[in-house]
Amino acid sequence: MKKKYATVDECGKPYREISKILKEDLGRKTNHTTVRHYVSKTMRKIAENLSKVYNRELTKEEINKLSLDPVFQECVGEILSEIKQKK
Repeated sequence: MKKKYATVDECGKPYREISKILKEDLGRKTNHTTVRHYVSKTMRKIAENLSKVYNRELTKEEINKLSLDPVFQECVGEILSEIKQKK
């Protein structure tokens, strides 16, 4: 069965909650779709850079497909969590 959504550990937050935090804690009114856009854009950049590190020439379409893959997003989340724990 193909996954439709990435699942995150207890540190992860849904887009609406991130939007609320940005507004209440930082005074930046940002709706949840904008938050989702930023996350998607960041995932694309990560996928693009990983393809360069591993000398894989991917098309823009392949980069987009990879960046939207829930398994890829979960892996990125796990890597970021590990980096955060080591600091």
